[in-house]
Amino acid sequence: MGLDRFHGRFYLQKDEALYRERQLSRSLQEEAIDEEMVPYLASLNALPHVMTVQCCTGHGPEDERKPHIDIRTSLSFKELFKAVVPLMDRDDWVVSLQVMGWEMGMPRYCFWLDDEHWEAQTALLTECLMGAR
Repeated sequence: MGLDRFHGRFYLQKDEALYRERQLSRSLQEEAIDEEMVPYLASLNALPHVMTVQCCTGHGPEDERKPHIDIRTSLSFKELFKAVVPLMDRDDWVVSLQVMGWEMGMPRYCFWLDDEHWEAQTALLTECLMGAR
């Protein structure tokens, strides 16, 4: 799961790509990436307009678990929000979208997921983003 597909002008400058490649390699060696999340990361990172930045399935005491996926995307905020409405417009779970900052000229978005439904939510997030553009 290399980062070479993200060297385009929308995502990574070469120095950031090298840094993230080393970070990914180290995380995989140290098993610091939640194994359950890897198939979803692969699907999201295969999209030409999305790059995952951080994720977690939720760890620690029950009241501190915060599953999430952070992405960068070449979609405008309007395009992103329109794409993920099916994920967020549900009565049976809660997903929050937060802008986490600005990195390399692009916003970083965090999808805060429901502790009980993070897998279904991640699958639907992937499906929604596949249909974007």
